[in-house]
Order: sequence, then C-alpha cells, then structure tokens
Amino acid sequence: MKKSSQAQEGYFMLETLLTGVFLLLMASSLGLYAKAVSVKNTAAEQTAAVFLARAQISYAQCRLDRDGILPPDLPYLGNEQDLRQNNRTYQIESHISQKGRHYELQVTVRWEVQGCDKNVAFKRVLSRHEVQAGTGNRPA
Repeated sequence: MKKSSQAQEGYFMLETLLTGVFLLLMASSLGLYAKAVSVKNTAAEQTAAVFLARAQISYAQCRLDRDGILPPDLPYLGNEQDLRQNNRTYQIESHISQKGRHYELQVTVRWEVQGCDKNVAFKRVLSRHEVQAGTGNRPA
C-alpha cells in the first residue's frame, strides 16, 4: 500500500509542476500579445501617415498640371475627414520651393501618440506634365 501512495505523490508533484509551467507560459504570452497590439497600432498609424503624404503629393502634381504653378505653402487638398484616422488627428505641412521649371515639394505628416509627437516626411521633385502635340492628351 505504501508503494501506491508514493506513486500517487509523484503524479501529484508532476501535475503541480506542469500546472506551474503552463501558468508561466500563459503569463509570458500576455506580454507578447501586448507587444503585438502595440506594433499593430504603430503600423496602422504610420500607414495612414504615408497614405496622407502620398495623397498630398498626388494632389500637388494635379494642381501643378492644372494651374502650372504651386504656392510656397500648400494646405491639405484632400477631404478633411482623411486627417482623422485610427483615433488620431494628423496635421500635414507642405512646403514648396521652385527650382527652375521644377518644384521641390516637402510633405510632413505629424500626429501625437501618448504625449509623444511622431512625424514622417517625404521630398519629391515635381514637374508639369506637358500636353502631347496634336493629341490634346497628357502623357500617361
């Protein structure tokens, strides 16, 4: 009878050890989950900022093609609702300097995350697209 009691004690010890290891794994995976959520939110914020900057560059190119000139500072030309995404409000600054027939455009997108200012900036050289002779169409 003593053998059976010792065997049961061994199983109880093994169960306790496995339960402890399982709880440690669960606790450590909670940290990984929190980090994954943080990375996902950061990626979403940066993706929205890149989208807004690329949209502003496209709007500036369209305005240059239409008007033939760009002002030194250009407000966001898209929909105001675009500036509010992912529970954040984005600000866009566009500074333009003329270099001969070309324009150097710098677009900076700013937003705030937990009291820290974040930003992403892009530079692009823009030129007016010329109308192809005899077609009345702009090149593709």
